[in-house]
Amino acid sequence: MPVTIKQISNELGLSPATVSLAIRNKKAGKKRLSPETVSRVQETARKMGYRPNTLATSLISSTSTTVGVLLGSLSFGSESLLDGFKMSFGPDYTSFLSVYNGEGQREKRELEMLIGHRVCGLIAAFSGASENISLYKDAALRYKIPLVVIERQIPELNVPVVRSDHFNSTYLAAKALQDLGHKRIMYASVSFSVSSEMSELHSQGYYKAMREAGLENCICVNERRGIKDWYKSGNLRAQVSEIMKTWLLQKDRSTAVLVDHDWLAYEILSECSELGIRIPEDLSLMGIGDYVFSSFPYVSLSTVASAGDYPMQTMIGRGAAKLLMELVAGDEWDGNDVILPVKVVLRSTTREI
Repeated sequence: MPVTIKQISNELGLSPATVSLAIRNKKAGKKRLSPETVSRVQETARKMGYRPNTLATSLISSTSTTVGVLLGSLSFGSESLLDGFKMSFGPDYTSFLSVYNGEGQREKRELEMLIGHRVCGLIAAFSGASENISLYKDAALRYKIPLVVIERQIPELNVPVVRSDHFNSTYLAAKALQDLGHKRIMYASVSFSVSSEMSELHSQGYYKAMREAGLENCICVNERRGIKDWYKSGNLRAQVSEIMKTWLLQKDRSTAVLVDHDWLAYEILSECSELGIRIPEDLSLMGIGDYVFSSFPYVSLSTVASAGDYPMQTMIGRGAAKLLMELVAGDEWDGNDVILPVKVVLRSTTREI
């Protein structure tokens, strides 16, 4: 059991109030405790293994130096994202990480827990679950918790978003494939929500690139939205199988497939290997995200990456944490989202035709 202030006070024959003040080195009314008392209390607390209850302290003082971080999963890119957070969180702040594994109900519980812990600010990756919008609104508007979201906006809530350039991700990727000679380019995606800003912008970028090139007749879109449990391995593989079935049934097969995330591209690589489809000889493949595995020699995935100094997820984490620290310090948000530029990286999964 944790050592309490009452146990320390009994050990020293002092009041709990005096022990509490000595541990925090605070004045007792108008008088300051003697250095000898403070030293004796703190030394006894150390020997007894006392650790302060930071939540209780924040409740008493109405202040906190704990930042809440709510993520959908700890998977591709998460380590880079956390590295970005560490770059910008102030030295006096600690982070409380919660993960909801793509489940809307768990997202609600984790968010309620972070609110209950009175975090001083919150960075969240919204799942797209409409039933949780009201709780995010409570966090930002009712409880006045500074909130920054990453990658996608929360409908009905005007808070800052830090994200990659979704529109240009697909627009530049489709243009790069066109420059390699590809005309019949399929765009495929799998997402949790039926409609989201990210999905819409990805689609718009693809459509614009194809129409600008006069390739309206070659447009092929396979968007699989509202897939609640896509993050589960078996379910994701089933979605990939459907995407590849669409490709196999095409009369004039697409020569390239552009997908909205690298993790989806990894699954397609595996599926193609089982089907005997050669990448890139039979089909060029491009992802979005440039996660760490994408550059490994045995993957060597062509993808859309950050145009900045660090991987995209690191740039997003750094930008979100920097903006949150400014809001926690009392700065006003200028009303503009942080949209990070992207670039195309060509590797072994695409070829010129």
